Amino acid sequence: MSVKVLYTTHAVATGGRNGHTRSADGIVDVDLSIPKAMGGPGRPGATTPEDLFAAGYAACFCSAVEFVARQGGLRLSSLEIRANVGIGPREAGGFGLVASIAATVGGLSQAEAEKLVAAAHQVCPYSNATRGNIDVGLEVSVVAVPLNPPPTTTALPTFRSVIHCFIWRLSGIVRRVKMPGRSMPGSGGRMGADPGASTSASYLSR
Repeated sequence: MSVKVLYTTHAVATGGRNGHTRSADGIVDVDLSIPKAMGGPGRPGATTPEDLFAAGYAACFCSAVEFVARQGGLRLSSLEIRANVGIGPREAGGFGLVASIAATVGGLSQAEAEKLVAAAHQVCPYSNATRGNIDVGLEVSVVAVPLNPPPTTTALPTFRSVIHCFIWRLSGIVRRVKMPGRSMPGSGGRMGADPGASTSASYLSR
């Protein structure tokens, strides 16, 4: 089957499974190490080709599920895809891979989620690339997550508490402004040249 190529990426590896790999744009730039389970050093901070394959498969399958859901008018409240990739010797010689996809879907019934994931398995390019070559298992589970969770609310102060606070603050301002031997602004008396009184009066006028 021919493929109309829309995007091509490039990566370079040196040193094999105990070496280094880097994408052409430098975004992927990681050390590699054979895991201890395969008799390798399992260096801390290093990854494996299977890690990279699993990450790519999970991301691609997630997009495939979302695409099929949109085509079918389904609304998902959550979606998580876990890709598991294993490697080991084949009976016929050499090494082979096995893979499985675990999908956790929110907002659908179990039957709807299983149908959705099965359809995505036919759309995902990673699934299409591995079909007939790698046994890929599918596991589907659902979670009850509301599509539109109620917003959290903060209790508003009561009208009485607001009035009480206003009166309390106003009384404090008046006490600072009303000084012995001086009248309040606007009462016909003179305030004098007290800078503190002038500042308080301007605060009241705000």
